[in-house]
Amino acid sequence: MRFPGAIWRGTNKHGYPNSDTHLQNGVVIHSAEGSFAGAMSVLDGPRQASWHFFVTKAGEVYQHVDTNDIAWTNGGFDANRLFWGIECEGVEGEPLTEPQFEALLGVVRWLWANHQVGAFVRQETAWEHREMTQFGSAPTSCPSGRIPWERLISELEPIEEEEMPKLIQLKGTQAIAVFNDVYKLQGLRSEFIAYFYPGLKVDQVSQADWDSIPDAHGGGSGAYTDKQAVKAVKDALPD
Repeated sequence: MRFPGAIWRGTNKHGYPNSDTHLQNGVVIHSAEGSFAGAMSVLDGPRQASWHFFVTKAGEVYQHVDTNDIAWTNGGFDANRLFWGIECEGVEGEPLTEPQFEALLGVVRWLWANHQVGAFVRQETAWEHREMTQFGSAPTSCPSGRIPWERLISELEPIEEEEMPKLIQLKGTQAIAVFNDVYKLQGLRSEFIAYFYPGLKVDQVSQADWDSIPDAHGGGSGAYTDKQAVKAVKDALPD
């Protein structure tokens, strides 16, 4: 499958002679230890390395291998066929940028919503590259402490139904969330709505109604999670 929020930049560096069927048991998160340009030179070069997704510091997501296929990403056959690989631009000592974290979160949410993975649990379905030694991969320090697991797990926990916005209304790439009152969320990419708010009603609004709604979020082009949207709306509500 292809993530609709990603830029497709495919490669033929995937699969094995007798197998190219991914088992979809979870995800391994990597530090690219370099720039996007450097990673693309590896992807396009002779080295036998590839990955499913690359997340830039700016929050752009690139997909290189279909999620049904095996990327050469986690250091060995077993690790590669079991888990998807996500590379995060940057080097040791650099925390993920906020847009990068939001984009990573969007990829993981989409993976879990569209594949039968099970719960998001550390060292069961959610791994670091350095932990792949138990699957036969060579030792590594990747991702060098760059992944904020506690926050990632917290954001992925389901929220109570009564805490959800009651309605999402779309107008182009903009969205409106209704939570006790009406507040506008700008910059929420409309293709993420179906994944983050399944089952919610979608309507169109007039330009006049749209213009009358106060902003609840400053915007940006990355994906926003349920909890982030809820917080944005709640923060905008009068005390």
